[in-house]
Amino acid sequence: MVHLATEKLRSALGKEPFLPGDRLPSEPELAKIMQVSRSTLRAALHTLELEGIILRRPGLGTFVSELPLLEYNLGQLLDLSVLIRSLGHEPDLRVLDVSATQADAQVAQKLAIHSNAEVVRTERVHTADGKPVVYHLEFFPRGFLDRVSPPLNVEELAPLLNGDRTFFEVFFDATGQRITGAVTSLKPTLASGTVAKVLQVPAGSPLMRFEQVDHNRDHMPVQVSFEYHVPELCTFLVHRTVTSFNGGC
Repeated sequence: MVHLATEKLRSALGKEPFLPGDRLPSEPELAKIMQVSRSTLRAALHTLELEGIILRRPGLGTFVSELPLLEYNLGQLLDLSVLIRSLGHEPDLRVLDVSATQADAQVAQKLAIHSNAEVVRTERVHTADGKPVVYHLEFFPRGFLDRVSPPLNVEELAPLLNGDRTFFEVFFDATGQRITGAVTSLKPTLASGTVAKVLQVPAGSPLMRFEQVDHNRDHMPVQVSFEYHVPELCTFLVHRTVTSFNGGC
């Protein structure tokens, strides 16, 4: 019975009257609509929540997951605006802040610089079709700006980042460092404070956090970034291979 209710509900979600992003009726009302008991409905909803088809937001209700706007191949390092456009959506980028600050212990360790060394902090948000999808917080050594000709001031970075060129092109021109690869770790987290406000999601909403160290062709770390992705608007692809092992199948 639970399996049948789950399949019936799954086939109903994503179209009228339960479109992506819509809030579902209360459990008693939904059980009546689906013609199942409340206990059966709860079990079906639990399965669909685990699959990411519905989202429970404390204090707000249960929602149909929105169709993903972005599909990431995690094996590729792409400019996000280019990716958004390639998937048929309209990208936009807002630079929220560009400033000089002192590196905290975590940033200093990842950049292999002294604690409290001066770094440039950039804060950006990408949107797709007007919806915020990724919040970026990035750090790189302030000294990079002095190595280009002519040297750049921190204040000159924001207009460059707001232009039509890719982030990688701007970063190379501003710092003389070409990003050729990165090491990234992914971790689920909850939206709070500035992140929730910028991404326009309720505080406590689940997000996917990317912690990334970009490196140049000499494998020297040149930038640390922390990205927060709205998971219901993104899907993530990973190509995996079987490694050699002893034993048979």
